[in-house]
Amino acid sequence: MAKGALPTACNMRGYEVPRNPGLLVDVATRHVRDRDGGSHPLDDLIISGDVLYYARPVNDSVHFSYYERWLVPTHGLVFSRPKFHPHIEAAFDWYIETDFTSIDGGCWQVRDGYLDLEVWEGSHYHLADAHELGEGLAAGEIPVSETVYVLEALGRLCEALKRTDCSVRAVLAEYAPGLPL
Repeated sequence: MAKGALPTACNMRGYEVPRNPGLLVDVATRHVRDRDGGSHPLDDLIISGDVLYYARPVNDSVHFSYYERWLVPTHGLVFSRPKFHPHIEAAFDWYIETDFTSIDGGCWQVRDGYLDLEVWEGSHYHLADAHELGEGLAAGEIPVSETVYVLEALGRLCEALKRTDCSVRAVLAEYAPGLPL
């Protein structure tokens, strides 16, 4: 199978692929075409309401051995929790991305919203990639309306983190009830 190909009818035809290929989750086959472009089988996949959770091993990373993700389209966010290899000092506990998620049957496609937060549970967060949003806007890769959407999603997320003393677990309990934390 070619890198990035999904073993399914949920193929890339008809899906726009920007500079960051985003994610494409195929519920039927329990595979994800991840941001690295590769297709990976999932250990776990749960849909609850309009939120999708998945977990998978990461076999080709020098930093991570396992990854969990929560796709929360209502809030324009994707929450990620990596498990770092034992020899890597964890840089952060959570990585949260502003993204656009569309659902077509059993295919969940996630497109990059440019802004990301690295979060240290119960402590603080750091905004990453703000320059990418500016560059994407200047290059016409992201319309003004979508820029406003990601800024509003980021604002709501920051308010939720403030309200919960920077606890992503508490935010996820609110945004994705019933899913693994």
